[in-house]
Amino acid sequence: MKRLAPRAAVCGWLLACFFAAESAFPQSPPAELRLKVDVRLVRVVATVRDAKGRLVPHLGPEDFEIYEEGRPQRIALFEAETDLPLSIALLLDSSPSAAKEWNFVATSAGAFLRRVLRPSDQAAVYEFAGNVRRLANYTSQWPRLEGAIRGIQLSSGTSLYDAIHRTAQEMEKLEGRKAMVVLSDGADTTSRRSYHEALEAALRAEAAIYSIAVIPIRSQSGRSTAGEHSLVGLARSTGGASFAQDSLISLETAFTQIEEELRTQYLLGYYPEQNPPQPQNRSGATSLPRYVRIEVRMKNPSWIARAREGYYAAKSSDK
Repeated sequence: MKRLAPRAAVCGWLLACFFAAESAFPQSPPAELRLKVDVRLVRVVATVRDAKGRLVPHLGPEDFEIYEEGRPQRIALFEAETDLPLSIALLLDSSPSAAKEWNFVATSAGAFLRRVLRPSDQAAVYEFAGNVRRLANYTSQWPRLEGAIRGIQLSSGTSLYDAIHRTAQEMEKLEGRKAMVVLSDGADTTSRRSYHEALEAALRAEAAIYSIAVIPIRSQSGRSTAGEHSLVGLARSTGGASFAQDSLISLETAFTQIEEELRTQYLLGYYPEQNPPQPQNRSGATSLPRYVRIEVRMKNPSWIARAREGYYAAKSSDK
């Protein structure tokens, strides 16, 4: 027995060291747990219309399918958007090229905000010509918004992309649904930001763009339509909608359709099943933000879903 005592002491000492090491260096969490920590929820707002263009209400998660880079995803979040808070940024082109019938445009825009905003919602007003100005910060107080719209002064230049980029950066900090309503002829002449920079900012903010092409209301022969195409592209890529205004009546119709759509939407969310690594440079650092394509489909083939077409994956430093 006396010979075994030293061995027992050594074994006891080794066991003590083992448990001390376990305490000093805790085990890594299971892979499944790490996945939930590392992967961000992707949120997508969708609008659904039937074959006749009518909005389809009262849908459930079983009616939708989501694909990322062509791969099906499992819907982890679903809410009817009708009851969720809404933040609207109203962007008004105050350049002379878009200022025909300005008084009517201002009146219609103000009436739209009055109708669509509820106590839990908020709106801000921006004007842009050569520069971008925020005339009213986000508020639900109607008099402040109306006063801002009435206070717009016409000026030269059109910084459409700068306006969208700045607005998107300020919207990125907001919670809930986000929408930009842009009234412009789309003919950007003075922006420092590009079309793609404006689009990326809007996608990162998860803000849908609803564009109304103010083509001066009394149509002009020979005018360029390039600006209108940019408005259409921004709206389509962000899950919004675009309207071409060629009369006073169509302006009112556009506002009415936007209002109805914002009240009949769905929020879907998913954790990407597969998340390919971002492109890296020679040093191993992420070189460019990775654009990820997404698609929302309906199981009923007679329904059509409209949602943003993709998102920019967060950089490693953002996680």
